[in-house]
Amino acid sequence: MRFGRRDFRARSCAALLFCLAAPVSIGGPEAQTRPAMQLKVIPTSGPAPLAVEFTGTGSGHVEGVMLLDFGDGHMDDSIPTIRGFERVHTYTAPGTYRVELKSGAYGGQHPAKLTTVATVTIVVR
Repeated sequence: MRFGRRDFRARSCAALLFCLAAPVSIGGPEAQTRPAMQLKVIPTSGPAPLAVEFTGTGSGHVEGVMLLDFGDGHMDDSIPTIRGFERVHTYTAPGTYRVELKSGAYGGQHPAKLTTVATVTIVVR
């Protein structure tokens, strides 16, 4: 049986998707754990307007969802779950803000239940 160019591409894409989605185990049990989520913030205080840089790593869950709640009514739900992220948010009003990095996974047809995985306090004078 002979495959045309179109068949080859379809089969190659399917194989690539399988390889990307398949869990990889190299070494002992520690190799099977996902990386811990991290959130780094610079600066954590200063005068208004304060531009704050948020950097971190995702959960490693392909089907997951992450959300960065800046504590001032603004949120960023475009945080990637499988690689690092960088965001800058500007606080314009003086106050104390609790920033939360939230993570969750979809449960089939159910919406994701988010859990706070990191918090930091921003103080704007």
